[in-house]
Formats: sequence, structure tokens, C-alpha cells
Amino acid sequence: MSKYSALKSIVACLVLGLVAGCASGRVRENCQEHNWQKRGGDLAQQGKMINEDFFTKKCESAQGFVDYAALDRGFKAVRDDVCDPKKAHALGKEGQNFSFPICRDHNYSKMEKAYESGLASFCSPENGMTVGLSGNPYQGHCPPTSEAGFLTSYNQGRKTYLSRQLKIKKDLLTDQTERLAQKQSHKQHLLNQMKFRKRPELKSELESINWDISHISSEKNKTEFEVQKISEELSKL
Repeated sequence: MSKYSALKSIVACLVLGLVAGCASGRVRENCQEHNWQKRGGDLAQQGKMINEDFFTKKCESAQGFVDYAALDRGFKAVRDDVCDPKKAHALGKEGQNFSFPICRDHNYSKMEKAYESGLASFCSPENGMTVGLSGNPYQGHCPPTSEAGFLTSYNQGRKTYLSRQLKIKKDLLTDQTERLAQKQSHKQHLLNQMKFRKRPELKSELESINWDISHISSEKNKTEFEVQKISEELSKL
């Protein structure tokens, strides 16, 4: 290796070391200024454990300041609110998923019972019709003992909901098709005029109509896709 190449390597190493050092310094500065109590609360709200937090691990790797006491305080304060059996019951009643690993050692058995109670209410055949008519999708959380009865009613309600939506979308598609035809007819009329008169206002109007045609065509394509999607789902019910 020549002296010049060796010098380049040394300079490169120094620059890389300086950049890495600056980056670590910025990380440590962010760690020092961070609101650790709020972070703990945010983690609990998201259902994450402290040891899963990427930012905390990043601070530890950079030998930055981590206020573990504040982090723990914030986490526990919000966890007490998150791990409330009433909230688990509400989740069940809405047919939502129940997954709270942060509550494993905190009210978990009570939360499970509350969730199951709420879910029993959600999974009734009567509610199946209500959920189906609302348009809300079934997320598959009913137990086998009640799912069949729920789905029978849900599918009936869902079919009614989709039939209504299909009519709305088809009416919209008819309107979009008519508007598009009108714009295209107007465009052709302008083009015919421009063969004989090259007026600036005609060119400006043509640009505006071209934009309208592009916009309506895009919306029409979207509606056609929605009609197809709804029709396919209806055929499976």
C-alpha cells in the first residue's frame, strides 16, 4: 500500500469515527432530554412492555441516560387504566380482539372473564343481524359454541347492507357515465370550433374539460371496482 493510500485510509477512519461519535452524542442528548415518564405511559397505552421499546434500547446501547424510575412510573400509571376489566368487557361487546400482554400479572383473569362476558353479548344471533346491517366486518372472535348462530344472522344482515350499497354504487356509476359522456361531447364540440378559430379562451376551456374528464374517469374506475368487489362478496353469501 502506498503512503497516499494509507493516508486516505487513516483520514477515512477518522471521519467515520467522528461521524459515529457525533451520532452517538446526538442520541445521548436526546436520551437526556427525553420525557421518560410520558414514554412509559405511551408504551402501556400501546400494549408494549418496557423491554420491547426500541428507543430505550438505543439509549442503552449509546450509554445514554435512561430514567428507569420515571419510565416505570409512567408505565404503571397507564397500565392500571389499560388493564381495567370494564375496558375488556367493552372490547368483547364490540367483537374486538383481546390481547394485553402487559396485563399478564395485573388483573388478567378478571379481564378475561369480563371480555368473555362482553363477547357473549356480541355473539348473540340478535346482535349478528345488527352488526351485519351496520356494515362493520366480523373479525372472527366468537367462540365455536356461538359462532354458527351469530354468522347465520350476520350474513343475512350483511347481505341486506351490501345490496343497498350495490344500488348506491350503481346509481353513482350511471351518473358518472352520463357526466363523462357530456364532458367528452363538449370536448369534441370545442375541438371542432378550434379548427376554425384559434382563440386563447377555447384552449383554456379545453384544458379545464380535459382535467374534468381525467377526474371523472378516475372516479368512475374506482366505482366500477367497488361494484365488482361488492358483487363478488354478495355472490358468496
